[in-house]
Amino acid sequence: MTFELYLVVQDDLLGVQELKCGNSAYCKIYYKKAHTPVMYTLAPPVVYYDSETTIWFDPKSTASLITDLNAEDMPFINAKIGGALMDFESTVTHESTFSSWGRNVVKGRVGDQPVSSSSKIHMGWETGRAGKVEQEMLHCTYDNQTCYEAKTVPVIHEVSSNTGFTTGGQNLTVTGHGFNSPNIVATLDGVPCVVTSYSNEAFSCEVDEAVSPSVVDVPTVGQHGIRKEIVDSSQAANNDYVSFTNFDDLTKPDWIRSESLSMQLESFSNVGDRLHHRFRGWFKAPSTTNYRFYQSCDDQCTLSIDTTPGSSATPLEILRTT
Repeated sequence: MTFELYLVVQDDLLGVQELKCGNSAYCKIYYKKAHTPVMYTLAPPVVYYDSETTIWFDPKSTASLITDLNAEDMPFINAKIGGALMDFESTVTHESTFSSWGRNVVKGRVGDQPVSSSSKIHMGWETGRAGKVEQEMLHCTYDNQTCYEAKTVPVIHEVSSNTGFTTGGQNLTVTGHGFNSPNIVATLDGVPCVVTSYSNEAFSCEVDEAVSPSVVDVPTVGQHGIRKEIVDSSQAANNDYVSFTNFDDLTKPDWIRSESLSMQLESFSNVGDRLHHRFRGWFKAPSTTNYRFYQSCDDQCTLSIDTTPGSSATPLEILRTT
């Protein structure tokens, strides 16, 4: 696509004037598909202030037009969620490179933005704003009634107390971000906590009386996300290999272990051999119906479900990929 460029100037003496190039070849704008980057998705799409998320994108041939970047510049101009800039300070520099005509991923921190059930994602390049692969960008509820590119939620960092009395009356302060709303509904172990004040960084509430004490040592659903565990045996002696059966073997001192909270069921790829990932969490079915699970992996993975929380029984394996 080609567009002719000229200026229209309003002059008090001469009226409307059109300023055109003497040589029209210098005043043309060319739009080329090869120079239009595209975004695929945001993962995870549910974000909060200062959380980490990743953008999957293809720069196409745009990188060939970008040269001599300053030390403070990035290969792309910016990325925004809900109009708020993402921070790539610790992950992207002017020396970062991304493959052309292929899927790339970049990690950044989410900027300060209001809570929203639907936020738009934008990525700016020297050639303009990136396009979107809508069928991958949109995330929808199981009934397709609500779809969004990104969803911004509040985040809780700390609660002033984790003990109380059945008589109620305790004043709690919850600190975090995204609480500047009169529509906060808070409960503590199923008991209402009436909000008495709120700001963007915290809210306070008074706990109602409880019918009975809390039941301890019972598995409960916590914050959103799943437990991600990694065992790396690549540097271990005697070629000790991690398997499904010996993942929890603590007698292997050469194995490197780590644990974190993950917002998506996706492990690393193409980062080495003799690595084993395990994800554990809760699946809360939104409706009584039939569910179909999918998985893909290299080299082997299984999906197991325990239908009895807290049970010592071995979870039921429902899917295996080799």
